[in-house]
Amino acid sequence: MNSFPSSGCIALCMFIFQLFGWIPLWGQGLVALYKMDQNANDSGPNHLHGEMFPGVSPTADRFDNPCGALHFDGSNGYIRVPDNPIFDKINDALTIMCWVRRDPACPPDPLGWISICCKSDLSIENDQSPQFRFQTTYGTVSLSTQFTEPTPPQVLPAGWHHLALTLGSGMVRYFMDGNMVFQYAHHGHLVTNDLPLEIGRDLPGELEYFCGDLDELNIFSRALDESEIWIAAQDVHGSASSSLQALRCPTDIAGIAKFPDCRAKVLFADPIMTDPCGKVTISQELGPKSGELFEIGEHRVLFKAEKPDGSTAFCSFKVRVNNPHQPRLTCPRDTVLHAKPGLNSAPYDFPQPLLDMSCLNLSLTQTAGPSHGEEFPIGKSLVAFAGTSGGTPKCE
Repeated sequence: MNSFPSSGCIALCMFIFQLFGWIPLWGQGLVALYKMDQNANDSGPNHLHGEMFPGVSPTADRFDNPCGALHFDGSNGYIRVPDNPIFDKINDALTIMCWVRRDPACPPDPLGWISICCKSDLSIENDQSPQFRFQTTYGTVSLSTQFTEPTPPQVLPAGWHHLALTLGSGMVRYFMDGNMVFQYAHHGHLVTNDLPLEIGRDLPGELEYFCGDLDELNIFSRALDESEIWIAAQDVHGSASSSLQALRCPTDIAGIAKFPDCRAKVLFADPIMTDPCGKVTISQELGPKSGELFEIGEHRVLFKAEKPDGSTAFCSFKVRVNNPHQPRLTCPRDTVLHAKPGLNSAPYDFPQPLLDMSCLNLSLTQTAGPSHGEEFPIGKSLVAFAGTSGGTPKCE
């Protein structure tokens, strides 16, 4: 019964996946995307954020990234998402898929309940309650009250697994790790309601809580095809990810040096870990420390965050210390000399220009005209001075 994409399609799809990673098709029916990164926020276009109740806590995801998934305790932990008109689009087509790991420490469950989500918070079960659900046991798959059907015996192996349930074109399909393990005709429609979506709890009929870990729950208002499900199940884009990417440094700082010390005391805050999950050591790698004196010029301040597993992240900012004021160079006033009778020049011991260097270490350089004490020819002579290497300031 299994149907797989052709080898040519698989090669092409794997290339696209490796290049870009699994990116939910937001413009093609994505209703919600819960990444489960320490919270119940919706990363999709509709911002259908949820609320976590006690019994839900961060845990490592399938790539061992700390706090990259959520753990549900199986007794009272769940997420509630308020109703939203966007859920009304889910009536004759649907995809729910996520990564699941059962917790071997949970109490024995003879039926093997996996209650991923349910759009109802009522104990009564009818055509509207729930609007839809994704729930399995060792031998059933349930989409709604109207559709709960037997499946071939299945036991979810240890570790992380990708599960997906689709409704479309009169068929319900159930996938595990990208492979279709069940399909059944279903021509009914999902009946909308104004009840919240609950993740990790299924209340209608019998109350069941999920015991284990969930990650990257996607809900679509269309049925993803088998190749899309297969690509999502091959997701490896997070294997190199790290919550350390959330290290954030202060913004760039500008200061003014004090004269005559010609340095500035600069204070700045420590970097912020916006996702401080797990043990992290933060160290400053470059630049003076906060509260120290910075010389005039631009300084790069670099911080590094490191976890026990060796993963690192960096952030940096710049500190620019400016001169108290621009250096000033003042030349003597223009002077008229008179040559002695019969001579074509006259000597002139002109006074040296006055160089106020402020905090810049400049040397005075004459750039034009006769030097001090030399003969000046008849006519106008331009005498010019500048700072070191002919730069500013200058005077004539």
